Amino acid sequence: INPTTAFLTGLETGIPYYAQVSAENAIGPSLPSQVGFGIASSAPESPVGFRAEHVVHVDEVQSVSVVATHVNEVQHIVTSAAAIPEVQEVSLISDHGFLIETGYFSLRHPEVQTIAWTASSEVSEGSYFVKLSLPDIDASILNGNGIIMTKELKTSCITFDATAEEVKNALEVAAIENGLAVDAVEVMRSESTTSNFGFTYEVRFVGDSVRGNIQQMTSDWSLAGLDALGGSTCIPFNAPTDDEVMLISTQNENKAMGTDTPRAVITVIANDIIVEGQFELSLNYLGAVKTTTCVDWNTNESTFESILESLSNVDSVRVVRAGDGSLGSVSEAIYSHSFECVNGDNTIIASSSLDLLDALHVGDRIKFDGQFDTSIFYSVVAVSGSTITLAEPFEGLEGLNKVTKYFQYQK
Repeated sequence: INPTTAFLTGLETGIPYYAQVSAENAIGPSLPSQVGFGIASSAPESPVGFRAEHVVHVDEVQSVSVVATHVNEVQHIVTSAAAIPEVQEVSLISDHGFLIETGYFSLRHPEVQTIAWTASSEVSEGSYFVKLSLPDIDASILNGNGIIMTKELKTSCITFDATAEEVKNALEVAAIENGLAVDAVEVMRSESTTSNFGFTYEVRFVGDSVRGNIQQMTSDWSLAGLDALGGSTCIPFNAPTDDEVMLISTQNENKAMGTDTPRAVITVIANDIIVEGQFELSLNYLGAVKTTTCVDWNTNESTFESILESLSNVDSVRVVRAGDGSLGSVSEAIYSHSFECVNGDNTIIASSSLDLLDALHVGDRIKFDGQFDTSIFYSVVAVSGSTITLAEPFEGLEGLNKVTKYFQYQK
């Protein structure tokens, strides 16, 4: 009887093996069978120390929590709008029954600077200083050589969340060196209702001692705890993101002026077309007379500013030029005066007794609202008190007339 089973020995446990079977007789071997597959294994050993018991079934409850560190987000939103011209009205009002006959008032665009610090994470402590270089007029006059001396305002350490009033006091009465006069500045602070990611302070220089253009304030831009005296007594800012930064800027650079800031009008005028020419200007200030280089008669504004600011007794100036060099291209109405005119007379008298030298000068070209020929200009040949003398007789409506003065170039 042919065997139906066979045992293969010497195999490795866990190793897969493949086998085929064929039969053989006197005629020869048969074809092999299909491939058989198996993994060699052995009988496991009997367990040792095994014990089976009954246990009470208990359901297991597991909870999974997903958490993250909360970080407040700061977003900057920028909006824009079409510019709308602003109209402001100034009213001078007296008590009922009384006239305003004397007195002065002033209008000014004050210098406006902003102090701003910001960080992308919340700040809980920190302080900084502010410094400002100012002209020292008393020292300059005492020096007497026409050179502007300066002094430096230095504040104590200002806390990161200081109020507007605290910043104002730091610049004035609480300054450690050369503080400004009381009410020399007005300060407004941006409001933060949630967290301390930054504050912006708008500083307006409105006092008499800070008229005109002011140098830009400086500070510790890195907010690392430096103080105004060069030490490190201020508290470094502690933003977790370590990206706090200070920025100071001027909103109206070179445009801080008004009726109470020094002002001069320079008129270039001639009886014929000007082809070329130059002039010089001298300024007697701070104990010395300083003279400019030659100025072209039709120089532009920026060049004229640079020439004036090159003088050691001038710190900052703004030049506004009007006109195109042709007669009648620029006019200025002398509304503060009415003039008594007589037809055929070249002597014109103002209705008030005020000195006309603040409004009219020899060589001015003027027109009267009542003159017959509106195309002609009258030339002023003399100004004395409230009387002006014309080069030619007035021809027009007799009585009170308003006067308009015309320029070629005004600086």
